[in-house]
Amino acid sequence: MSKPVFRIRTKEEDNLIRRTVEIYFGTRSLSAFERHIFWIKEGKIKEVFAVPQKSSDLISKTTNIEVYSAGIPIGSIWSDTFQLEIEGAKMVSDFTSKKVIVKTDQFLYGKPIFKENLIHFEESFDKNNLIIIMSKTNIFYGIGKAKVNSADINSLNQNAVIIEGSKTKPFDVGWYLRGGN
Repeated sequence: MSKPVFRIRTKEEDNLIRRTVEIYFGTRSLSAFERHIFWIKEGKIKEVFAVPQKSSDLISKTTNIEVYSAGIPIGSIWSDTFQLEIEGAKMVSDFTSKKVIVKTDQFLYGKPIFKENLIHFEESFDKNNLIIIMSKTNIFYGIGKAKVNSADINSLNQNAVIIEGSKTKPFDVGWYLRGGN
C-alpha cells in the first residue's frame, strides 16, 4: 500500500476550492482563508487542508521528513468537485450570512432540519444551496443542503424538511461522535 502524498495544491485545485466557496457563501467568505495556503493529502480521495502561510513556508522547505497532515482539514475533492466539510464551514461561518438559526440540536444527530425547528435565516437561499447551521445561542452545528427555496418556507407545513444533513459525510460536528475519525 502506498503512502499518502501531502503536497501544495495546484492552481486548478486552488481555483476549484475558492470558486466553490464563493459560489455557495459569497466573496466575503474567502476571507476565512486569507492567510492560508491549501494543501492536498492524496489518498483514496483528495483531502484539502488550510495551512497557515508561515507553516506552509516551513513545510515547503522540509526535505528530510514526510508530512502526512498539517493545518485544518476543510474538505475533499472528488474528480472536479470540491466539498466543503465541517471545519471549512466553521471557518467560513464568520464571513457569510448564508446561515440558518435553529432551536434544536437534531442536526447534530444526522437528522434534517424541519420547518418547525427553524428560527431565522439571514439570507435567502435556493434549493440545493449549502447553508451554515447555527444554534439559537450562535453555536456552530455544521453545514447542510437546502431542500427548498427560502421563499417557499412560509407555505410549507411544520414537518416539512428545510435542510438536510448527511449521516455519511462530515457535515455536522456530531459526525465525529457517530463514527467519524
